[in-house]
Amino acid sequence: MRKDVLLKLVLLVMLFIGMFTACDDDEKVKVGNPDVAFNTETGEYRVKIGKEVLLQATVSDAMNPLCSWKLNGKIVSTDTTYLFRGEQVGDYFVNFKIDAENGSIEKQVKVSVLDKLPPEVTLDDAAVVMSGRDRSFGAEVSNPEGATYMWVLNGEIVCQDSLFVFNREDVRMYDLSLVVKNEDGATAKSMTVTVVPLAPPKLIFNDGRYRTVSDNRITNFSVPLGRELVLSPYPIDITEKAVYEWQVDGVKQSETTSYFKFAPTAQGRYHITVTATEGGQTASTETYVECVDPEGTHRNWPTDGSSARFTEVFEYIPAPGQFVNFPVGSTEADALVKGKTILDPSTPYLSLGAYGGYVVIGFDHSVENVPGEYDLILEGNAFAGSSEPGIVWVMQDENGNGLPDDTWYELKGSASAEEMSRKYVITYYRPTQERGNSIWSDNYGNAGSVDANGYHGQTFFFPMFIEEDFMHFGTRLASKVEIRGGLWYNGEYDWGYVDNYGTDKSCFKIDNAIQIDGSPVKLEYIDFVMIQTSVNQKAGVLGESSTEFLDGYDYHLKNK
Repeated sequence: MRKDVLLKLVLLVMLFIGMFTACDDDEKVKVGNPDVAFNTETGEYRVKIGKEVLLQATVSDAMNPLCSWKLNGKIVSTDTTYLFRGEQVGDYFVNFKIDAENGSIEKQVKVSVLDKLPPEVTLDDAAVVMSGRDRSFGAEVSNPEGATYMWVLNGEIVCQDSLFVFNREDVRMYDLSLVVKNEDGATAKSMTVTVVPLAPPKLIFNDGRYRTVSDNRITNFSVPLGRELVLSPYPIDITEKAVYEWQVDGVKQSETTSYFKFAPTAQGRYHITVTATEGGQTASTETYVECVDPEGTHRNWPTDGSSARFTEVFEYIPAPGQFVNFPVGSTEADALVKGKTILDPSTPYLSLGAYGGYVVIGFDHSVENVPGEYDLILEGNAFAGSSEPGIVWVMQDENGNGLPDDTWYELKGSASAEEMSRKYVITYYRPTQERGNSIWSDNYGNAGSVDANGYHGQTFFFPMFIEEDFMHFGTRLASKVEIRGGLWYNGEYDWGYVDNYGTDKSCFKIDNAIQIDGSPVKLEYIDFVMIQTSVNQKAGVLGESSTEFLDGYDYHLKNK
């Protein structure tokens, strides 16, 4: 009897400890029902008689799924793929079923067997190209056997290969068409190519907020007396070979690199300018730094009534994405109303869109940095094979005005230097037609698009409350998207990111705060948190990767 009582007491103690160590045991993961998408958005396939077509299913949100394909009530495959052979002309209906630990789903696709089958061509609707720069165009072509290709630019045949390299100086819109022909017929597709001016070299200080291309605002930072602040502008069309000149209140400094360590010895407002020179070209920018009261002066100590959960959303600016729906006529205030819905614990999640989209939250108290311990819980909906990592930024209310208008510091994660693109700038171009793709370019010479798809019916995937092209700034993490066994797999980083299936169980240390050059910065506490999508990647029919934010807590108060 005494052994039984003792055993029960031990189990109760273990249970009690488990309740208050959320970051040492598996946290709740809000996994929805299984879903499936096919390698055709319409759910319809076409194949020529005597030929084969691959039916491929992409499974998502399924835990330990079992798959099966059925034709005429008979199982014909237990894989995520099925090679259908067209024996007779007609329409056939094939069912794909998933049985998983978290539910089941069954969907049907149509296969049409035809006497003749012209090529099927998929070509982007639009693209943006810098004046005088090469851009390669190609198309996804089904039934390409024996096909010929013809590219037509503004009515003139310019290429008869499957790949066309475009390069034009004139800033204008071009009509580009591709005609693909096989023995059964021809298919033509068209797109618009917009050539934009090759932007002059530019430097921009990142204050954490998005910026439209016409926005020339001067940024402001703050630093407590006694702390050193590292400043560095984000470069556009400027390489690492550039030489920099820094000035403080008109006085030239000795630093000649892109990083300037500023340690004011007196409170006040300082005007800082920087100029980069490379190959005879220059670019300049400026900022103001307010040296404020020493750290801790405006610290908001928690009370017995303080909430462990975050209590405010200050800003929500998503990047384009399939879960972003702000039509023409919407406003930034509408976006904030949407962002504030996450204050309700019953709201499933807040999607930040593609790279750079962000949300800024705050607490009703300052969150303490306990050295060596977790300080924040920031939950996403990641699980094995489905990570969409977002970087965490933190800020102290250094000027004591209750607003996130001071200085952001990134919390470093496990990504190596080779897996990161620092001082990354992406420009999203506002679409001019409904259901148009959101074209982007970055300051590393890349371009692409966030694509509209058939699974979401909104008119625009671009946040149309932003009335012109705009930029996001931050650190980009390398893509970990791959296909494993026919399934799209969004790989994870080891630790340090929101909506990432890592070892940290959604917990974060303020100890990991860094300056823009990667050097550590010691923060005794923080008041504001920004979560930002940190990958610029697509996963096939699943679309763009987008960090989803679910919930946020002061780790210490939650586990008090």
